[in-house]
Amino acid sequence: MTKAKASNREDIFMSIKPEHMHNISTGAKNHEYRRYLLPSSVRRIWFYTTAPESRIAHVARVSHGKVPGEVPENGGIGNEDFNAGKKVSKYGYEILDLWRLKEPIRLKMALSQGYLNGAPQKYCWVPPKLLERCRLDEQDHIIPKVLEERPVESTKNDDLEEPEARSIKRRKEDDLKAPEVHHVESTKKDDLAKLEEHPIEKTKKDLNEPKKTSSSTGKKRKISEFFTPSNATK
Repeated sequence: MTKAKASNREDIFMSIKPEHMHNISTGAKNHEYRRYLLPSSVRRIWFYTTAPESRIAHVARVSHGKVPGEVPENGGIGNEDFNAGKKVSKYGYEILDLWRLKEPIRLKMALSQGYLNGAPQKYCWVPPKLLERCRLDEQDHIIPKVLEERPVESTKNDDLEEPEARSIKRRKEDDLKAPEVHHVESTKKDDLAKLEEHPIEKTKKDLNEPKKTSSSTGKKRKISEFFTPSNATK
């Protein structure tokens, strides 16, 4: 019995006026404001819409209780006033998901089945037998939070494809750079060839110069021999 009671501390009944319930169901109001802080175990609110409807028709998955300054001012009804401290309510509960019951539960039926002892004044716990009868996965999910998370999944897929895209890009860049590399290499080869030819020319000149020197020396010797004293005596 203790375990059964503990498992039911996530769902509560709470009364709400028809106009506020309408604003929540259309998405115009994305936070429900109350003067009191709900237990930290609460995850879902089963809204009992007051007269003239007098029925349970919507279930919301909600956030923890937020205080002024924690609510995003994204156009939701009452958000700006709450952050500014202009509302009597002290806590705001964000509507994360909203389901509409395919078969709304009228107050008379809720009383006869033992779901409620009367219209909720503050809040009260939802009995296990109602949770078993009205499974949320079988109801109309009219405000799913999952839709807002789908773009993140597509971003993850893009990240997975990114390495392959980068590889293709690198190949293209390498192809564009390849001719330039070949040109640089050919230029280097030409420069080396010129450097090799230049010392060869110098060597040829150096080899020729001694010959010129020896021939000129020979001429000088012949002239000197012609004017030697022996020749003059003869």
